[in-house]
Amino acid sequence: MPLLTPTLTLCDKLVAELAAAWLPTGNDEVLRVYEGPLKLTELKGRKVYVFPDQYTADPADRETDLYAHGLVVLTVERYPSSTGGKPPVAWVDERVDFVWQRVWNGLDYSRDDGLLEFDGRSVWTESVGPAEVYDADRLQAFGVFWSEVPFTFHEFLG
Repeated sequence: MPLLTPTLTLCDKLVAELAAAWLPTGNDEVLRVYEGPLKLTELKGRKVYVFPDQYTADPADRETDLYAHGLVVLTVERYPSSTGGKPPVAWVDERVDFVWQRVWNGLDYSRDDGLLEFDGRSVWTESVGPAEVYDADRLQAFGVFWSEVPFTFHEFLG
């Protein structure tokens, strides 16, 4: 059954865009989900989760509405336990750069950078952030890199 909720179809499109740009391998993956990893000690590979967060619609004119789609992109990865010790700065830096490049900038469809066009829709990024660059508590307690980036996308639907 096809999805009817515009926010969900947008999430699925962003998952496809990110996967095509990143090309995950091994245990890495990009998914649309409703909950994140529950067992941090069992994480394998880099996971990028796209969560629908909220949606609103306001009249733009007599025929169309301006929709706002809120979503959150969560990037998580556990430092390999076989290496022992705390994650080195370079390991964390690489993940922070991944979020900056692939998530923050990779999913930015601002008016200057062009619209995200799909299924007859034209979507643009209204806002990004504030981002949680990394969660220090999860990094210390579990050796898990955890970064959340909230987005708001807009589009006219009529």
